[in-house]
Amino acid sequence: MLQIYLNGDSQTIGTDLFDNDASYALHLCDLLGGKCIANPAVGGASNERILRTTNQMLDDCERNNESYPDFMIIGFTEWSRYDWFHNGKYRSANALQDGLGPEEVHADSNRLRYKWQYQHLSGDKAGNGQINFYYNQMYNLHLRLEYLKIPHLFLNAHAGFYDDYGVEHRGNYRAEDLCEFDWYDCFWNVFATEDASFTSWAGIRGYKETSAGWHYEHQAHIDFAQVLYDYVQSKDLLNKYNPTTAGSL
Repeated sequence: MLQIYLNGDSQTIGTDLFDNDASYALHLCDLLGGKCIANPAVGGASNERILRTTNQMLDDCERNNESYPDFMIIGFTEWSRYDWFHNGKYRSANALQDGLGPEEVHADSNRLRYKWQYQHLSGDKAGNGQINFYYNQMYNLHLRLEYLKIPHLFLNAHAGFYDDYGVEHRGNYRAEDLCEFDWYDCFWNVFATEDASFTSWAGIRGYKETSAGWHYEHQAHIDFAQVLYDYVQSKDLLNKYNPTTAGSL
């Protein structure tokens, strides 16, 4: 059975759904006939966290001489989130589970840091430079997976780079000048201005939001999984690095 690794934010873990197995990513695993071997996604995760934990998994496989996943699905998030090292571990500000809560972010001891980071990382001064930074880090991960010959699917689960539907959410900016790297079909709708993320895809089509907002009903996850499955099949991503197939590099 296909061993599949997942990572992302609330969209990938299925926050506000009735079951943790109800997210688009888990439905896509089922459609691919695979098994989810790990899903460290948490609500409110930053791209920094998604990239760090994914690279840690790859490091652990290499260090322990363990098998790499057969396929990886990574749902990236809005650029304006950030991580702090706080009380012994890295934690995403306002993330669920292992994140920093508002009482910690706004505590007197952290007030200066929060103000500085808002101004320089997630406020008006950050803008396109911060987007470019994370875009470059995503491309580094893609190149690492390519080197290791691990088939993978990247997508923006929340807030695409040129996403007209989602850029205004929480002060996000639209990317201006991303280098159009050739992702060899491994990044779904990376340069799109609509259907650029799961949230924009679901919102444009009128799926119901949950009470928390920016999360969508279970049917949206089911239908989006089918969209991604069709994409994976049409691009033959599972065989991307198989030298015997026509779709290999």
